[in-house]
Amino acid sequence: YRPTVDSKKVIVTKEGVNAVREAIKFLEEQPSLISLSLETEGLQFAAEDHVSDKGSKGTIGHESSDGTKMVNRTSRYGKWNTNVGEVLWFGDAGDGSSHLARKAVEDLIIDDGVVSRGHRLAIYTPQYAMAGIAIGK
Repeated sequence: YRPTVDSKKVIVTKEGVNAVREAIKFLEEQPSLISLSLETEGLQFAAEDHVSDKGSKGTIGHESSDGTKMVNRTSRYGKWNTNVGEVLWFGDAGDGSSHLARKAVEDLIIDDGVVSRGHRLAIYTPQYAMAGIAIGK
């Protein structure tokens, strides 16, 4: 798929152009949300723990190598009075540049190959107000 904005950019998908078109349609219809707060060390620490664990083992997934689930991982660092969710992206910007964050968000919104579009839906869940982010290898 070649976006019309930048004809040099190519988005490769498992599902083909329809995955990208569906994401664009979703975004066009999506109401504005409040900005996520990054003012929570607890979620940040939980994210860093997971990156450290997964990266050191070369594995992917929501469950830690010792079987810990996300809710238990986040509970180590605080009590949450709202919904807590986890959106993971395992990938590469391709050129090792600062485009990593943008590529991750694009991939999660397109959610190629995920029938439920669970990552996209989680990102746009209005009940989520805070985020913890970690990047690693």
